[in-house]
Amino acid sequence: MNFEMKKSERIQRYLDGEMSEGEIKAFKRDLLNDPELSGELDLHRVIKDSLRKRDEFRFRKKLEDAYYNYAKNTDSQSLKRNKQKNLIIQIISAVAAIIVLGLFLIIKGNHTDNATLFNKYYSPFENAYSTRDVKQTESNSSLIRGVGLYMEGDYQLSKVYLEEYLSSWPKDSLLATFYLGLDHLELKEYVDAENCFAGVSHSSFSFYQEHSNWYLGLTYLMNDKPEAAGQIFKDLSENKSIYSKKSAQILKKISSVK
Repeated sequence: MNFEMKKSERIQRYLDGEMSEGEIKAFKRDLLNDPELSGELDLHRVIKDSLRKRDEFRFRKKLEDAYYNYAKNTDSQSLKRNKQKNLIIQIISAVAAIIVLGLFLIIKGNHTDNATLFNKYYSPFENAYSTRDVKQTESNSSLIRGVGLYMEGDYQLSKVYLEEYLSSWPKDSLLATFYLGLDHLELKEYVDAENCFAGVSHSSFSFYQEHSNWYLGLTYLMNDKPEAAGQIFKDLSENKSIYSKKSAQILKKISSVK
């Protein structure tokens, strides 16, 4: 286990309350002497909080959608005026859709191609946090800037900063490697993305392991490795993962998975 992996493990054990009293004292002493460790601790805290807030955000979104549907359905007068016209359009659209679907099934059979699965289930990593309040040091400035640029959607520039950070800290950092993989994925650099996610996923300890596994599985699809993808999604579907349901759905559509 390299030094940075050990550092990441210490941070997560500290946040999870798994350290002994002696380990806590040693960890706090190291925080005073290691600005980089202190900065990464701040990042881990913010990310952990953001994952908790994500569920709250989804709940609010469901409420907003429910209200929108209610308001739309109550506009009955408008629906009645356009009922006849819409019915004709719907019939034509339905017939066209059936014809297109039939042709598609004849051509493709029952197999859903990898790119279609990827496009259906892929979405950028959700971030509800900002790095502005994280302690920035000379050593982690490129890391913080790179993560911030990913959040802003500037994946090309984010990649530049993260690669710069990793070139200065070659044994660092699971956090930087994870976000670099996300940048590669957005830029359709699937081989590079696979290497990044595999590195994080196969580490002996990683706070981002579950997320890395999910994106690694999707990357395997784009790299035409359905069996490897199937194993990843099988593991995720059998564990209590936030990706369990989606993984189970994908498994049913990968014909090569036994």
